[in-house]
Amino acid sequence: MRTEPREVARADWRRLAERFTRQHAGWRCDLEVQGPGGGRRLAHEAPLAWLAIEPLDGEDVLEITVGGEDARLTHRVRAPRRMALELDEEGAERALHVWSGEETSTLRFRRTVTPEQIDGVP
Repeated sequence: MRTEPREVARADWRRLAERFTRQHAGWRCDLEVQGPGGGRRLAHEAPLAWLAIEPLDGEDVLEITVGGEDARLTHRVRAPRRMALELDEEGAERALHVWSGEETSTLRFRRTVTPEQIDGVP
């Protein structure tokens, strides 16, 4: 069963990036970008390193970094317009969608679990 992505308010983006990194760092994910010319996969089953919102030239940039110590890839989404979390049936975060200009970037986890299913994670 697929749920509709839940919109994240712009005021919460920074907190989301920090929490998302804390909760999901090291989780295997795919990173894809869809645009008018089609889609492309930037990473497949790479560990999530971090998410960050940084100012650049007067606008926000979302940085999605995946990979391990030996090889990392940072995908920069300039001037994101919207962010939404996709949850599975149990309420676990399955994907993060980010819309910017004519592109949609999606970070999708290979496997999902709720925080309650992981020992020691609130």
